[in-house]
Amino acid sequence: MKVIELNGIGVVTLVKSRRARKLNLSLEPTQDILIAVPHYISFRTAEEALLSNISWIRRYLDKMKRRIEAHDALLEDQRLITREEAVSRLSVRLKSLAAKIGSKYNKISFRDQRTLWGSCSPSGNISLNVKLARLPDELIDYVILHELVHIRTRDHGKGFWAELDHLLGDARKLDRRLKKYCPTLL
Repeated sequence: MKVIELNGIGVVTLVKSRRARKLNLSLEPTQDILIAVPHYISFRTAEEALLSNISWIRRYLDKMKRRIEAHDALLEDQRLITREEAVSRLSVRLKSLAAKIGSKYNKISFRDQRTLWGSCSPSGNISLNVKLARLPDELIDYVILHELVHIRTRDHGKGFWAELDHLLGDARKLDRRLKKYCPTLL
């Protein structure tokens, strides 16, 4: 392992990896930069590659900083809630919406996920991200209804969107709003 401090960038950690087949740069919005270095590439070569991409990294970090600021502004009114409160709130909402549209799901699980707001398995199990509870109510309903519709329609074809539009109005508008939020930043 090698750690480098770069002005304007921050801490960069280079780690040898037997699984990496090429240099793999990880830029997480709230963490330091990590570079997975294949066993056949020296740290010196990896550092040279890093330095040759420094302008791209700066642009990316600036973009992420703006995104984090915009994200924080969106959540200004949202209070922090415990996992138990989130699970309770989401469970009640799922049961209510499922009953309202006449949909049945098998099991429900709650996870702390980095990228997904929700998912639906082929057997009708619904998984919801506990961070979903921090979003506005209309986006919570959108995600839950999205997963309930997946129980009947597995893909994102015209029929899926037509049913979701019937339930919500302009579902794609809500989908675009949801994309402004990032689970990693919550």
